[in-house]
Amino acid sequence: VFLKAWVLLPYRFFDDDKKDVHYPMFIYHTHYNRYFEHSFYPTPPANTTTASLGEEYGFYFFSNWTSEKPTDPFTNKRGIVVQLQHANPYYDDSYAVNSANIGPYGDAITYEFLPYLEKRFRGIGEGWARTMYGGSTGGWESFAVQVYYPEEYNGCWSFCPDAFDFRRFQQVDLFTNKNAYYARGDWTQKDRGAKRDYLGDIRETMAEENHHELAMGSRGRSGGQWDAWQAVYSPLNNTDGYPAAIWDKLTGEVHPQVVEYWETHYDVRAKLQREWNVRGLGAKLVNKLHVYVGVTDSYYLNDAVFLLEDFLKTTTEPYYNGSIVYGVTDGRGYEHCWTGSFDQSISLGWQTVNQRMIPQMVDHIVQSAPDGADLSFTSY
Repeated sequence: VFLKAWVLLPYRFFDDDKKDVHYPMFIYHTHYNRYFEHSFYPTPPANTTTASLGEEYGFYFFSNWTSEKPTDPFTNKRGIVVQLQHANPYYDDSYAVNSANIGPYGDAITYEFLPYLEKRFRGIGEGWARTMYGGSTGGWESFAVQVYYPEEYNGCWSFCPDAFDFRRFQQVDLFTNKNAYYARGDWTQKDRGAKRDYLGDIRETMAEENHHELAMGSRGRSGGQWDAWQAVYSPLNNTDGYPAAIWDKLTGEVHPQVVEYWETHYDVRAKLQREWNVRGLGAKLVNKLHVYVGVTDSYYLNDAVFLLEDFLKTTTEPYYNGSIVYGVTDGRGYEHCWTGSFDQSISLGWQTVNQRMIPQMVDHIVQSAPDGADLSFTSY
């Protein structure tokens, strides 16, 4: 297991009068990136008329981050942003959980790497002072990690998450569909969609995407998305030592025994339903689960969120008391990957995600902090 991270330290971190301040940590889950993913520029663009969105809003983020104006989003809401990097032989990301094929990334990140960063950069170093956010792969990670390590983190803000209910693994119901690539119509076999545009027209099919991966690498080694999920979720194939195939890569025939393993270990909604009351999982997740998704997500990821909400809204003793927010405005749904902003485009929403989400995280951290907790990070 090899881990790296980008770390954005709070404003005035190195000032002498702040040397005793300890900070909460906001863990940003995303794909591997050679750079800090959020645009962050200390100087304004030379030409505002030709500046890119990243240049313009990178300076805006920097200006907000280094401001003490009472009206700016990070004033009295300081903390450390950590962008994780955990690429592996199967994908640019481990999905931040323990996996039979990829390794114990969940434990390594939660119990070793983050505590190391907190010690080095004056983090508070306790679960109540850690929150997570991210979109797509990062949406699944932030949500799943919160569920798998309920007391080590204090909330997830998850955008357009990959499917955490395998009754809707994008468009595939792994439990009832015998074939992942094709659906039976009244008279004919229909291609199952894998990606759609804003009008709902299919841009790529399941067969096309999986056959492309098959051409790129055998035994699940293409580096593509479907092979990545398979590497994370599947048991080891004892015959060749590679991930057990969830379906026949050529024909799409689903393998029920592998589905059973997936459901037991990585169907996050199923885990919530099994353990909410019986094992006391629900009590550890109250106020911590927040999901945002466009209702016309390009990869149909809203479907699994619908099913998650169906369960969460039935929870009692305790009620989950989080939020599920669907992206639709003026009758039109947002595509992939919507971050909860109703008055901005998807791309602009990503440029302002820290200004919108980190203040919510800090408010939640402060409200749920234990008695006597050090809240000096709210002092400036």
